[in-house]
Amino acid sequence: MGGPAGEVAHKKGKRWATAVVDYLERAQQAGYIRSELDPRLLVFNVMSQAEHYLIAIPRFERIFAGADLSSPQALARAREQIVAQFLNGAFIPQQKNQDTKETLDATGL
Repeated sequence: MGGPAGEVAHKKGKRWATAVVDYLERAQQAGYIRSELDPRLLVFNVMSQAEHYLIAIPRFERIFAGADLSSPQALARAREQIVAQFLNGAFIPQQKNQDTKETLDATGL
């Protein structure tokens, strides 16, 4: 997309990406996300997996005949699963206690 509308979309995308990376960096500093992960690559990998899912739907609907992969409900399930897969690999396990909730509130995460 070119022209003024393309420039606006580019600036919004850049602001969004910067905000997400900043958030992930704060989560790393607070000890919630593994420090060896590059926040930019984490965002890239989640988005790439989601894009691949969307592109591959027709092929996998042929392979898994009768499977619902493209309804709004199926897309929501896929989105949640893709994000969960990455987050489960990125997060450092936290103890479930009151201290964890207080830390989350204090860090803004």
